[in-house]
Amino acid sequence: MTRLRKMMLKELQRGNYSQITTHNYLPVVADFAKYFGKSLDKLGPYELRTYQAYLLRERKVTPGTAVNCMAALRFFFVKTLERHQFRDFLPTLRIGAGYQRCRRHARALSGRASSRYGLPTRSRAAVR
Repeated sequence: MTRLRKMMLKELQRGNYSQITTHNYLPVVADFAKYFGKSLDKLGPYELRTYQAYLLRERKVTPGTAVNCMAALRFFFVKTLERHQFRDFLPTLRIGAGYQRCRRHARALSGRASSRYGLPTRSRAAVR
């Protein structure tokens, strides 16, 4: 196990992250380093953008998977390496208006479906 991997594992444990998160984050960071063939502490913002494009265009992962991969890399750079400038720089995926419209529609339907079937409805404050 490399020094940086041990550091990341220690930070995940200190932050009380779940085993599933740990299991998912570590391979993403290892794959990122393997893709560039360099040590992780030698990689920067340009490589992050390149890797995100690689995930979406070549590996054809879903946007949700790409977001999870970026979250793992954000955790690594910000928490493990303490490069706080990466927090604001890290690329994020824009979720289209269609997705937002779908969420609003689902929220509106959730109240109607509950009352239609005689189930108690939750107040909006409790849902958020």
